[in-house]
Amino acid sequence: MTGEPVHRGVADAVGAELVGLIEDCNSVGNAVFGVRDRLAVEHVTYHCIARYPGHLHAPYIRSTYPAEWIARYVLEDYLNIDPVVLFGFETARPFFWHQLSLTPRQRELMQDSLTHGLGDAGIPSPLSADQGAPCSA
Repeated sequence: MTGEPVHRGVADAVGAELVGLIEDCNSVGNAVFGVRDRLAVEHVTYHCIARYPGHLHAPYIRSTYPAEWIARYVLEDYLNIDPVVLFGFETARPFFWHQLSLTPRQRELMQDSLTHGLGDAGIPSPLSADQGAPCSA
């Protein structure tokens, strides 16, 4: 997969501005909605994943995505083919997901997401939790 990193200055400025907002929230769910509103974007998702050899497991998801899409994502096991999640394991920097190289199955996932009201572009920002579990916002 390839992905063009987001300009470092943009990522630093956005990150610094949002830290206080996130710290003031009393839950991850509230933080997700607060970040969405502050950035004036359609959706924000916080995704934390346990990674085992050959398989991703136990996603923790808080999102402004429609509940129907989140349920479908989990039931279809999209986590294990999601190009955004997989590339997030390869980089520590934000990237544009529309620039990723996709397999045919990943293209199906992205098309399915469009039919459920998600956008065709986004900027994930990979994070690392204290326990080492990879996360993305």
